[in-house]
Amino acid sequence: MRINSIEKPIVPNFRAVKVGSARNIINGVTTDIDVYQLYKKDFAFLEKLAETTDFSKLPLKLSAKMCKRWQHILNYCVTRTFKKEDNTTFVAVNQNKICGIMTCAKPENNILDLEGICSIPKRNGKRVPLLGKTLFYYLFKNAKDNGISGISLKAIKDGPFDLLQKYEGIGFKTCKNADEEYVHMFCNKHKIAEQLNELPFLINFVFKRDNKQTNLLKFLD
Repeated sequence: MRINSIEKPIVPNFRAVKVGSARNIINGVTTDIDVYQLYKKDFAFLEKLAETTDFSKLPLKLSAKMCKRWQHILNYCVTRTFKKEDNTTFVAVNQNKICGIMTCAKPENNILDLEGICSIPKRNGKRVPLLGKTLFYYLFKNAKDNGISGISLKAIKDGPFDLLQKYEGIGFKTCKNADEEYVHMFCNKHKIAEQLNELPFLINFVFKRDNKQTNLLKFLD
C-alpha cells in the first residue's frame, strides 16, 4: 500500500483503480459496493469531494454540532490522504455515488495505522448498509496477507455515532493511552483472523484489481 508524495495533478488528473467489489444482502436488500484505491493524481478528486460534501445540508437526524463533527471526520480523512508519502486512501462507491472513504498510513513496526474512515450519506440522508464492515473486511484481508501484527486507530469520542461500540464489535480493544478527543484502539492479528472468519457471513467481497484507471469525478454530484 504505497503511493508517492503529493504533487499537483496534471490533466488527466486521475489514476484510481478498482481493487474489489462487494454484494451484500441484509434484511432482504442487496447492496453493491465497489472499492477503489487512490493515487497522487486523484488529489483533484479529493479536493472536490471535500468541497461538494456538506453534511449540514443533508436531511440527517442529527444536531448541527454532530453534523459538524461528521464533516470534520471526512475532512480529516481527505487531509491525511497525502499528508505522508506512504499514506494510502480508498473510496467506496454505491449506485455510482461516493459513499465512504478510508485512509491508512504505511505500517510501522508491523502495525498498520488506520488514520481515518468515514461514511458519506446519500442525498436522502441514509447511509449505505454494511459500508463500514465492507471497508474493514478489505483492510483486515490486506493486513493478514501482508503479515501485519495489528491495526491501530483513534476513535473520536463525540462523534455522530457510538464509534467505540462499532469498533469493539469488529475486534478492536481500547488502549490505555487516551486523550481528550480520541480513544486509542487496537485490533491484533488474532482478532483480525476472527473477523475474516465472521464477516463473510455478511460481506461477500470479491478481490479483483482491474488496473483500469478511473476518473472518480464522475461519481460526484
